[in-house]
Amino acid sequence: MYEDKRRHQRVRAGYRAAISVEGLEIPVSTINLSLKGMLCTTDVRLKVGQHCRVRLQLGRDVRITIEARVLRMDDAGVGLAFEGLDEESFLHLHRLVQLNFGDGDAISQELTPSRQ
Repeated sequence: MYEDKRRHQRVRAGYRAAISVEGLEIPVSTINLSLKGMLCTTDVRLKVGQHCRVRLQLGRDVRITIEARVLRMDDAGVGLAFEGLDEESFLHLHRLVQLNFGDGDAISQELTPSRQ
């Protein structure tokens, strides 16, 4: 039986975004996202392990830019792991996930190191 070991809540998010990889800008549609990654769809084949930059344009003046790596590519979509983002992008991403999840405190607790 499959056990979901994710530590970060994923939220459904149907945003248009773009992935920049090897000089190409590839349009994608997000399926879900978390503070640590996202699942998206595209017609372009990407390589597992490939580094890329994700850009989500949320409004005219609001953009999230994230350094990422391709974790998987299959029929479900492209799974990306976020590896780095600036403070402003992080704040926008955090708020976006909070608003879509509906429990801002639960999302904020993900930022607190767990005690095991």
